[in-house]
Amino acid sequence: KMDVVRIVLSLLFAGSLAAYGYRKKSLAIDGALTSILVGFFHMYASYDYAVILILFFLSSSYVTKLAPHIKSRLEHDHKPGGQRTYKQVLANGGVGTFLSLLSLYSSSSSSFCSAPNLYSTPILLTLLAVYACNQGDTWSSEIGILSTASPISIIPPFRTVPKGTNGGVSVLGLGAAVFGGWVLGLSYILIASLLCLEWVGFYKLLVMGVIVSGGAGLFGSIVDSVLGATLQYSGWSEKEKIVKNEEGRGEKLQSVGGRKILDN
Repeated sequence: KMDVVRIVLSLLFAGSLAAYGYRKKSLAIDGALTSILVGFFHMYASYDYAVILILFFLSSSYVTKLAPHIKSRLEHDHKPGGQRTYKQVLANGGVGTFLSLLSLYSSSSSSFCSAPNLYSTPILLTLLAVYACNQGDTWSSEIGILSTASPISIIPPFRTVPKGTNGGVSVLGLGAAVFGGWVLGLSYILIASLLCLEWVGFYKLLVMGVIVSGGAGLFGSIVDSVLGATLQYSGWSEKEKIVKNEEGRGEKLQSVGGRKILDN
């Protein structure tokens, strides 16, 4: 049986999220349209899922906009605000959308007060870990590039690489990955507990949130870095003194790592 009120609320939520993201240049037009589907299914499946999605979107959009004057000098394909395309929206929200549909199919609880029952709701816990993983990856990339230290390739022989190189990591970036995961996980647990006035086992829940969200954030950063170092091409432009992912017409880049299999 379809819930008309929930459908209307889900459409309003998804439309508002897409419009806000497009207006703030966090989403390109195709990314905004795709986010309507992503947002709708999250909201319709569970208010919890919608809160996790909005926390991820807002916090990651914020760090993406940090120090644009620095990032524009270090990233050849830098876009103000991020302007995520449909591919990037699906990469970040595709698994969450699948879990939302799985939740609907399995008739899992859609109550906002699922947080105190996190132990007994594996889909909710998995979705929280997935977005903590995505957030760790985003925060690591967007904050790590601002490090004053030169990044080191995450794969052997662990050599120093230019800033902007796919697969390059720094202490600041890895720390940001863990912190980003914490921000998402702990914010969700705190918001849900406050609104539901449910404090039984709250501290145990916080400890679990620290472990799951922080660990997932670090995991997301490491996986993305390994894929970047091996499957994404990085080439140094001696003329522009910047790392590029592809050669321009008549341009010759010095390869610094990766193969031309994946892109951002």
